[in-house]
Amino acid sequence: MLGLESDFTFYFNISVISFGPYLTRRGKPESLRSAISYTGFVLEFASENCSGTVPLYFIKDDDGAFEDLSFLEKDLICDVQLFRRAFAEPMAGRPHPLQHLLAALYLNHKPATPLTEFVTAIREHIPLKTGYNKRRPGFGGLLKEEFAEAGFELIDLWQYGRTLQVSFGWIFPQDRPNPRSRLCLYGGAFVCTPTPDRTLGKGKWMMPLNVIVGYLFATMLKKMCHGKNPVEMLTDQGKEIALEKFKWTQVSLLTPKELRNARIEFVRQHRSQHQSPKELAKAMMNEGLYSDTVEVYAITKQLPRLIEAAKDKKP
Repeated sequence: MLGLESDFTFYFNISVISFGPYLTRRGKPESLRSAISYTGFVLEFASENCSGTVPLYFIKDDDGAFEDLSFLEKDLICDVQLFRRAFAEPMAGRPHPLQHLLAALYLNHKPATPLTEFVTAIREHIPLKTGYNKRRPGFGGLLKEEFAEAGFELIDLWQYGRTLQVSFGWIFPQDRPNPRSRLCLYGGAFVCTPTPDRTLGKGKWMMPLNVIVGYLFATMLKKMCHGKNPVEMLTDQGKEIALEKFKWTQVSLLTPKELRNARIEFVRQHRSQHQSPKELAKAMMNEGLYSDTVEVYAITKQLPRLIEAAKDKKP
């Protein structure tokens, strides 16, 4: 069973996909709904126990990105079933994201066609627009050679408090020679907490839900690291750029012990505000003793322990 996304998940009989999946040109299906646009292609696959010929569509109100490619529930036959939550109504023509079907196939059935080969065929034959995940100008060449040769590229650096999220994309072979092309598929991410000695520290993988193609690429990238610190995927230049993008604050420049001592000392010096926890919490935030992403309420919950510690601290 795969993880839930929206209100359904896929189940398959256990079998190896010995044929496909392949992308095949096929004529327009009958009784096409006005809300969807047929791409002119179908996904074909087969095993001993199941097979499928699944027309691919775009929802007309969507952007036309890879993530917008869809199929209709009625086109799944044989041993492929959709299990719904109890409140969901049966809708034989309901569209679902293609990447959900691909995730189910590749996680459970070891298809004959590699994932990279199949999505490359989609890029070759179906016009795609840039989706939510985009290549970033100037971010090429920031991963070590083995990861770049596999098609991966750094696409985003996002800071949340003391944490830096480093995100990757998988670049279609057709687009790799052209740095101006923004197209890519999500390839996973790791987070790290830069340390006071101004290094990125140890990275921790942030795996997406296992119902999207991004999970498959993230798994591929993680496997290539062989259990090592994912920060080491970056070149020296990549690490420098990541550190340049990180906004250093008092919180990030102090060790946990130093930061706790600084908070206790601040509380000790502001005894007059002990009876006004909300005001004291705001003052500590303004002093830079908490990240700007921390809620005032969360700080007030910590204050009783800090006040108690401040009583034991000599002036």
